[in-house]
Amino acid sequence: MPNLRHTLRQTVYQAEKLAQRVKFASLPAPADGWPALLGISFPKSGTHLLDQILLGFSAVAPFSRRLHSFYAQYDGYTGRKRSSAETVAWLESLRPLDITSAHLFSSPEAIQRVCAPAFVPYFIFRDPRDVVVSHVFYVTDMEPSHVHHAYYQSLPDFDARLKTSILGLPPFDYAKPGSAQGFSQQVEFPDIAKRFEPYMGWLDRPEVLSIHFEDLVNNR
Repeated sequence: MPNLRHTLRQTVYQAEKLAQRVKFASLPAPADGWPALLGISFPKSGTHLLDQILLGFSAVAPFSRRLHSFYAQYDGYTGRKRSSAETVAWLESLRPLDITSAHLFSSPEAIQRVCAPAFVPYFIFRDPRDVVVSHVFYVTDMEPSHVHHAYYQSLPDFDARLKTSILGLPPFDYAKPGSAQGFSQQVEFPDIAKRFEPYMGWLDRPEVLSIHFEDLVNNR
């Protein structure tokens, strides 16, 4: 059944892309051809807001009317860190006029592919003090399937959860007797600074439009 749903979803998606091409047939393509629009975000930093902005391009150009897919460097259910090969395979699966979204590290492999004519990339980031607060509510109350959900719910109060979101969890915490099921030394959750560090490279790339979340919500 999941495979059938995926097939149907892809069929609808491709049909909508074709309809967009027909609708905007008179609009000349750029010299390098139509790119894919890629919204890169640090978790809890305005991912959905950036998605909405990029999908707005479908009203003025033949871009897709819905997201092609979402990619994250860590699997939210297991905490598994995805490999470079998986990242490259996902990026190479994207096609012109796709709009897509990702929590994507600025690894050499990703930069090589994203900072090229095939993509128009955007990167949204947010004050880390707000990120950790949002993270607490998301993991504790909004996503029961998250790998850290049971652990966060086991903490006594908001302050303890906020401290965890700021400082992370060292591996030895996962092995304590009575710790939440599913925790192991293989699940990475460093402090907020180390979690943001792999994204920093996007800020230095002239090909990437960097957007501060607070600028969008405060300067309307």
